[in-house]
Amino acid sequence: MGEGLRALLIIKMNSDAVGLFVSTVRGMQGTTIKELLGRSKAKPETLDTFTSEPEQSVALMANMVGVSFTTMEGCFDFYQASASSMTLVPQRNKLAVDPVVRVEMRLALADALMDELHKVNEAFAAG
Repeated sequence: MGEGLRALLIIKMNSDAVGLFVSTVRGMQGTTIKELLGRSKAKPETLDTFTSEPEQSVALMANMVGVSFTTMEGCFDFYQASASSMTLVPQRNKLAVDPVVRVEMRLALADALMDELHKVNEAFAAG
C-alpha cells in the first residue's frame, strides 16, 4: 500500500447542525462511547491530518446525523433537510429528509471523531 489517502469523503455541516449533533450524542441515555470502548479493550485511535486531497474526493452536505455504536463499530447516517422542507414542518407536522451517506468505522476511530467534533463545536461557540 502506498502512503496517503486513496479516497476522501468530506461531509459539510453548518455550525448549528454540528452543535445539535454533539449535544445530542453527549446527552444520549445508556452506555457512553467511552464505556463501550473500555469494554471492547480496543486501543484508542487518533485522527490523521492530511495536507492534500486525493484524486478521488467527494464533498456532500448534511444537516442531520443518526448515530449508533456497538462495542466494535460506530455507524453515522447523514441526512439533508432542505430549507423549504424545514419551512413546511409547522403545516405538515413532518420533515422530509434526503439520505446522503452512511459511514461505518471502528469504535475507537468513532470515539476520536466525536472528541474532535466536540472541540470544533466549542470553537464555534466561542466565536
